[in-house]
Amino acid sequence: MSEQINAPSKCILLADDSLPGLLAVKAMLCKRNHVVTTAADGEEAVEQAYRQAFDLLLLDEHMPGLRGSQVVAALRAEPGPNQQARIIALSGESSPEVLATMRAAGFDDCIAKPVTAEQLDILLEVPAVVENSEESAVLEQLFSDLGNAAASRLLGLFVEELQQLTSRLRSAQASSDEEELLAVAHILKNSAALYGAEALAELASNINEQGERGDMSMAQPLLEHCEQAVRAATARLAVAGGNTQ
Repeated sequence: MSEQINAPSKCILLADDSLPGLLAVKAMLCKRNHVVTTAADGEEAVEQAYRQAFDLLLLDEHMPGLRGSQVVAALRAEPGPNQQARIIALSGESSPEVLATMRAAGFDDCIAKPVTAEQLDILLEVPAVVENSEESAVLEQLFSDLGNAAASRLLGLFVEELQQLTSRLRSAQASSDEEELLAVAHILKNSAALYGAEALAELASNINEQGERGDMSMAQPLLEHCEQAVRAATARLAVAGGNTQ
């Protein structure tokens, strides 16, 4: 039997068209002192997600109307309270191909149904972190060198910069502004590497090397890498917030 985890209470959106499944997962979450808002389909999930910010969103993939992957794609695509939130897919399928599809859609992770208390404990106890070990090592070295408070302050500034650049990228993408794409890439190629977002830094550097005109087909991949970097940095800040030095 799983023991209750005494973790800080989280505000969670749970979306599932199966009422028995939804109520079971809600009961597990409420037993762990989390505040749960429910949605019975994809459209309702989108409405709830635009209405308030959540610490975590759990979305069933196979809902009528909007699938979970369509919901997460919509939330990631436009500014809103949950654009950078941690979003987990609930799926009856758990093959590597399905997991890759879920991540490509914008999910941070996928857990297999039926959902168990043990899965939820792991999910809620361990924040999302940078997946690449080398990138994680860069951040950990930063915290080791500067201390928790100073490193957290700088990483917070990096998140703010990423959010501003993400907004600029969307505008450049909408107007096919190649010069703006290059300008954003120029900023990212150095700052991203400094804070451990190596994949983002490499992509930005490649765009910057193309010359005076940017390739607009690279705007979307750069945008997605920015959003991933924001989620990773925010997760590291959440870990830092629980530590004192």
